[in-house]
Order: sequence, then C-alpha cells, then structure tokens
Amino acid sequence: MHPGVVLFGLTALAATGCGAGLNAVYEGDVRFERCMALDTMMDVKPTIRQACWEEWSAYYTYGQTRDRVEYAATRRRQLGQTSNFDESEQSLQNDAAAAPAPTPEPTSAPESSLQAE
Repeated sequence: MHPGVVLFGLTALAATGCGAGLNAVYEGDVRFERCMALDTMMDVKPTIRQACWEEWSAYYTYGQTRDRVEYAATRRRQLGQTSNFDESEQSLQNDAAAAPAPTPEPTSAPESSLQAE
C-alpha cells in the first residue's frame, strides 16, 4: 500500500474523531443557552423548564464546565419545588434568595484582558 494513501486515511480518521467531540460540546452549549432562555420566559411552565435542565444534565454535559453542571443541578432543584399552578416570578426570587445559584462563568475573555499592557 502506498504511504500517501495510509497517511491520508489516518488524517481523515483523526479529523473525524475530533469533529465528533467538537460537535458534542457545541450542541451542549446550544442546549444550555436554550434552557437559560426558557428560564427568562415566565409564560413557560416550570415543568417544561425543569425537563430542559434534566435533559441537558443527562445528555449534554460532555465538555462543559463544572459551573454550568452545578447551575443546571441547582435549577432542577429550584424548579422541582414549584408548581405549574402557582408559578410567579416572586416564588423563584424567594428560592434564589434562600440558596444563591452559582452563575456560569463566561466562555470568552473580557475585552479589558485582551488589551495590551
């Protein structure tokens, strides 16, 4: 077998392997942002928001930071204590005041740290 063909085959195999990991991380990021968006919509029932966080925790944590995983667990607990019939912004604020949720860190550097010293 020609060495060029073997090298091409190994390169294609390596690129495919990396692509699957990058896709998984990207999908996790997109799903996390979706759950965050649902949390801002007060007309969405708590059971739907809780299901979003449960699905993210079960299937999309690969490559995610620990603060995001902890945030999702906190939101699942908070939303598990609410009812579809007695949902108000005030009840979520009371839950947040009782146990402050960790806020996920940004994934990009702030502009001030990118400027030259």
